[in-house]
Amino acid sequence: TGITGNERADALANMESKTPSGERTENPLSPSEKASVARKTWANAHLMEIKRCQKVCIQMKTTLNLTRWHYHKERAVSICLHRLRSGHNYTNAFNHRIDHEADPSCRQGCEALEDVKHILIDCPAFDL
Repeated sequence: TGITGNERADALANMESKTPSGERTENPLSPSEKASVARKTWANAHLMEIKRCQKVCIQMKTTLNLTRWHYHKERAVSICLHRLRSGHNYTNAFNHRIDHEADPSCRQGCEALEDVKHILIDCPAFDL
């Protein structure tokens, strides 16, 4: 309101929208190119939807493809890797989350919580 020429521009836009000009917009894309564009649009929207998850391993994803280092051809190794990443394992700290009466301290006699980081890095019982 109050901008010079704004009313005239609105009137012209309104008039043009009511009269068909007969011009058509052509889309030069082939059906496979249109499908590719639709797939990319869907994938980006789906990726943004799943990134709303609170897990860091999901929030850091950049594509919907499988992450090669997350999987192994041997199922037992793949399960072990998944348990290490997710924190759902058989350490005392995890058992304490399920059963609050379970002792979360290290089985090797340390006073620290027995979690994956402690077992792999911090526990002196596993120093070589």
